[in-house]
Amino acid sequence: MVKVFSVATDSPSWTHDKIKHIIHDTHRSGKIMKIRPIHGIAADLNSAVIIFGATLLHLPVSTTHVISSSIMGAGSAQRLKGVKWGVAQRIVLTWIITMPISAIVAAIVYKALAFFL
Repeated sequence: MVKVFSVATDSPSWTHDKIKHIIHDTHRSGKIMKIRPIHGIAADLNSAVIIFGATLLHLPVSTTHVISSSIMGAGSAQRLKGVKWGVAQRIVLTWIITMPISAIVAAIVYKALAFFL
């Protein structure tokens, strides 16, 4: 709940820092899309609604995943070709890979702790 309140009340700085970080893929092939203030506001509002809804339903969500999806949605709502789908595809692929890798690491840590405890 604190995170949702933080997002809702601190949207200008949160939007600037978080969205700028997500949009600028500095390690590889550039940006997801060119963003204008209206895209930032739409992505910010959508992210806050999704995160707040998930919090009310007691569902775990990744804020980074929600924000990235909101940015892609805001960009594709204006123009589908405005989003660099190659970058978006890499992002989605990492989301898919995250779950099994996290499960494997958790199992290894559990087994190691069970062995020593």
